[in-house]
Amino acid sequence: MPQLEQIDTYLSQVFWTALCFGILWIVMWKVTLPRIAMALEQRQSRLDDDLERAAQVKTEADTVREGYEKALADAHAEGQAAIRKQIAEMNEASVQRHAELTEALAKRIKEAEITIAAEKTRAMESVREVAVETASAATERLVGVSVDAESARKAVDSALSKTGTEAGD
Repeated sequence: MPQLEQIDTYLSQVFWTALCFGILWIVMWKVTLPRIAMALEQRQSRLDDDLERAAQVKTEADTVREGYEKALADAHAEGQAAIRKQIAEMNEASVQRHAELTEALAKRIKEAEITIAAEKTRAMESVREVAVETASAATERLVGVSVDAESARKAVDSALSKTGTEAGD
């Protein structure tokens, strides 16, 4: 049987297998495994460095963000203060302008009242003169007697004083 014929070579196969296994073990133990271990350590070291750098960048980013938020809050507060100041100035200017306009209008109203009173007095004088002429003409026409201007004026003044209307009213 051919399977049994290999028994003479069995010991030599075991020897060479053990020898190859031993050589591969030594090569793996002295060369390959240290290189793999070194590569893993370098990788771990890079990961640790990257994580440390990421933590530093995060800390810096947080600091920058806090500074930005503080600057934004300060700018917002400054803007609100500027708006309040501008509103106060505008209100003050509005009040001042309102006072000036009120004063100017009061002055114009007073001038207009004086003008109206003068025009009323002049109109009453004119009405009085017309009334005097009309009374004189009516008396002459109705009675046939010519009345002098002074008598007609006295009669008109007397009639106006009875009705309560004076030249200055």
